[in-house]
Amino acid sequence: MKKPEDYPTRTTSSLLEDGVFTFFRDPGVPFYLPIGRKVLTRIQNILLEESENLGISNIEIPAIMRDEVLKEGEEITGTFNERIIRLKNESLEGYHLLTTPEPMIIDLASASLSTFNQLPIRFVYNVDVLRGVQKPKGMLKGRQFKTFMGNSLDKDNESLEESLKLFEQVSDNIFNRLGITIHKRRNIKGIYVEHFYFGVEGDNLAMPEIDPNKRVKALSLSMAYHYSPNRRIKVRFRNSENKNSHILYGTYGLGTQRTFYALFDSHRDERGFNLPLELAPFKFSVIPVKADDYERAEKVYVTIKDRALLDDRKNSLFGEKAAFSDYLGIPWKIIHGNGSYAIKSRDESILKSFDSAEGLMRFLSEGKFKELPTQAGLHGK
Repeated sequence: MKKPEDYPTRTTSSLLEDGVFTFFRDPGVPFYLPIGRKVLTRIQNILLEESENLGISNIEIPAIMRDEVLKEGEEITGTFNERIIRLKNESLEGYHLLTTPEPMIIDLASASLSTFNQLPIRFVYNVDVLRGVQKPKGMLKGRQFKTFMGNSLDKDNESLEESLKLFEQVSDNIFNRLGITIHKRRNIKGIYVEHFYFGVEGDNLAMPEIDPNKRVKALSLSMAYHYSPNRRIKVRFRNSENKNSHILYGTYGLGTQRTFYALFDSHRDERGFNLPLELAPFKFSVIPVKADDYERAEKVYVTIKDRALLDDRKNSLFGEKAAFSDYLGIPWKIIHGNGSYAIKSRDESILKSFDSAEGLMRFLSEGKFKELPTQAGLHGK
């Protein structure tokens, strides 16, 4: 593996689907390979952390749904109905793979909600969605794709408004933490708020607030809205006057897979992907200069392997290994050669050398690499 020679001219999606981060053996169905999986897991953890910070609980939901539950949600159009993947196995007849979770949540609430004292209920969940898309397009238009979804059960409009504001804040905090610049649009086609990412691989969208004369390249990353506002949700509860009342239902969705793409696309530089530190797949790459340096480099790697990538390829030049580390967005290189060690920042503004592995390991264990000044030529023992 190495940095693609044609990197500057390649689209971000083609780079991500090239077998380093993900791979699509079948159209629209992704494998997240070890390096890509590390970044994906970090993103998913951030999604949950930012929700929990706002008091929104995390749940897990099933991967299959009873067909009859679909009628509890919004009307299923003919086009969408064609995308539902129904199970033909005899023991699972009458079920389909999860396509849209809102009806399932309504069905759950109808069996467990009884009084206004339980409300509001707000929760989120990471989930894979499967749809029979006719013309999949890699990670940006998949048959199986990762999403982060949420719902709220509210007793009145004031509570629903608060829920939708919380979901908006979740997205704001997530994209800010990921370093993704977004554009927000409100109250369009019944959607309370929607977050967009502008990029050359975006969909051709009508966004008159940006350009009234032509369509804009943008990806919808998240949205929050009042689900099925024109019909009563079947879930009822006893209100404060002990009368039956129908819940109001808020729904939220963030495209995790699209956010994964937007993260990489918005952090490209001449070297590769300059990801935020907390999202980099590794903190360190350990690179031996020559074949004679492998054994000692590996001893360093073993002590930090939970945070490091060891590039022990014997048929690759040192420069190729260093370029691949930069391409992946690894912020620090640990280099061993000629009996000495060095730690070097990705932008090459920081270099500190050591005469022994012990000195290097002491330096790393104390976390002092985070305090290095922006200059080269530092030397330690």
